[in-house]
Amino acid sequence: MTKHSNKSSLLYNYIITDENNKIIKKSRVKKAESYVANFINTLCACFAEDWYRWSAVPMITTTGILYTKYNKAMSINGALGDLTRGIIVGSGTTAVDIEDYRIDTIIAHGTGAGQLQYSAVSFGAPTQTASVIKFIVTRTLTNGTGSDVTIREIGLYGLNGNSFLLIRDILTSPETIANNEKITFNYTIQTSL
Repeated sequence: MTKHSNKSSLLYNYIITDENNKIIKKSRVKKAESYVANFINTLCACFAEDWYRWSAVPMITTTGILYTKYNKAMSINGALGDLTRGIIVGSGTTAVDIEDYRIDTIIAHGTGAGQLQYSAVSFGAPTQTASVIKFIVTRTLTNGTGSDVTIREIGLYGLNGNSFLLIRDILTSPETIANNEKITFNYTIQTSL
């Protein structure tokens, strides 16, 4: 009998740079174990030929509303300042739960106290080797507030008319971003043999 060892994984890392793009800190790649229920329900929707027969599988929007009628597509390519999709950060410390439906305490987009400027989300086509296929979702946040901003949580929101939390992680150690510094987060979704 052939032994199969296919491994799917979700990883994240980040890089902090100064205003001249000099690297201040580069995190190690960390295993995220944070798919929430909405992620699996979205995957089910992608595979279903007739989604409406799956309407008993609920999703909860980021505003806490139970939602059962949605289409198969889920967009994560947030534009500049868009907090409805893509990588979103927060300052909350509540432990991750499979029923999470939003970032605990979102750090808003802007240059006011406690805010960060969210770039557009970027991600490319999957890359593949003989044994691994993956794609990376990236977003850079810039601190233009004049004071420090501390990030404690990270997540991935998807949008298809409503916004849904798909992934959420609490950072191992909070990261304080000084004025004019940038932090670039990467979520890597991959499977390997």
